[in-house]
Amino acid sequence: MLLIRNAKIIDGTGAPERHGDVLVSGKSISAIGNFPNKNAETVIEGLGARLVPGFINIRMETADTTDILTNPAQVAARATGFTTQISGGDGTALAPLLYGSLEPFRKWGCTEPMNINWHTLLEFKKVISHLPLRTNFGTFAGYNAVRRDIMQSHAGDPTDKEQGVILSVLEQAVEEGAHGVAINLNTAHGRKISHEEVRGAARLAAKINRPLALRLRAQREHFMEAAQEALTLYQSTGVRMLITDFLPNALVKAQEKDFLRAYELLKNAGNGLYMEIRLEENRLVPLYEFLPRFAQEGTIETMAALTRNKNQQKKILACLPRLEGARIARMPREHARLIGVTLESFAHDRSMTAKEALLELMRITRLVGAIAVPQELTPLHEELIKNDRMLVTGSPQSIFAVADRARLPIETAIMKLTALPAAFLGMNKRGIIAENCAADLALMDDRNTITRTIVNGGNKGTFV
Repeated sequence: MLLIRNAKIIDGTGAPERHGDVLVSGKSISAIGNFPNKNAETVIEGLGARLVPGFINIRMETADTTDILTNPAQVAARATGFTTQISGGDGTALAPLLYGSLEPFRKWGCTEPMNINWHTLLEFKKVISHLPLRTNFGTFAGYNAVRRDIMQSHAGDPTDKEQGVILSVLEQAVEEGAHGVAINLNTAHGRKISHEEVRGAARLAAKINRPLALRLRAQREHFMEAAQEALTLYQSTGVRMLITDFLPNALVKAQEKDFLRAYELLKNAGNGLYMEIRLEENRLVPLYEFLPRFAQEGTIETMAALTRNKNQQKKILACLPRLEGARIARMPREHARLIGVTLESFAHDRSMTAKEALLELMRITRLVGAIAVPQELTPLHEELIKNDRMLVTGSPQSIFAVADRARLPIETAIMKLTALPAAFLGMNKRGIIAENCAADLALMDDRNTITRTIVNGGNKGTFV
């Protein structure tokens, strides 16, 4: 039995904080109140710190997903208050894997040798159950990953038979515990997925009463078209929808007007349509996404070949961004020494311009890796976070800072990290501090710094 005494409880529902004690038995909260004379095997003195539900990361970065297998302790996640992490929201998940390959993760530099001994989600859950997992872990069924396995390298729309197999695999994954279906229309592969194909995925999600996580198509170039496609899917299928990574990277001032028009369209769509934005000082971007659109065709090998083609290099170089302040974040093993190096240092060591250095990095890694790009948190982020159906991911410190500037109460900011994503996913026993709910808890000081994280009452993490 665990007793947390004398804390300011923020329960995740948006209600004002209150002083009290929380008693934990096993993996669940057994009582909330004042228990000055209660004995317990473990007593944590809150000393007036805030006690909040453990945070839920509803869209775990694709680059971080395989870390569940190689680093199940998830020390960094727990240090910032996360007790539950949901992967697959970008259309690529660890299961199902039809051919037992992590190929979809390779472009992020996530190619460490692993024993892939699963295909279905049920088989993957058995693997997870044997790991010393210290956070809870769940997943969407990744449409893009399954589609790549079925379609292999040939372009075009799937046949009716292929589409039937894709949807059947996804439906089985949901039956085995996936939270919904996720599809990404903003990758080189995803842009080839037709509207009718997406509609099929949306109908499936609606039929099995699970959400569809959707990354919009070509957001930066055609905001209204992308928003209208999502709205049409939502209205025509009745699917509960989460538009992931709604605010594009590096939105320039000239694009804000069109973006806000698209936002207004979706904001008023209905109670079943949610959006998500990532708030953190750095955004992780795979190398191939810096290529100009004309070069983002075919497989990663096809794109990498263009970076080594002297006839194409000049055209690519002219379109590359400067990426001031960016750091190399993910690399294949043979280039691991570069992790943490700034792009400016990489350029200086080779007597190159910043753009030339980025192209050189693409060339030597064959586009396997990712860059951490500084992100300015602007008044636009402050406006978006006020929306009741706007979920947030990223760094809790950044989220709290933006919420504070937007004059949102700390109780509302906590709710966006806890009860709101839990309710969207249908996890009724997580995301709030209440009797008989999961004892996923975090203590937080008056500077919103996490001082202690408790997963399942101090027990092992689980598949959720």
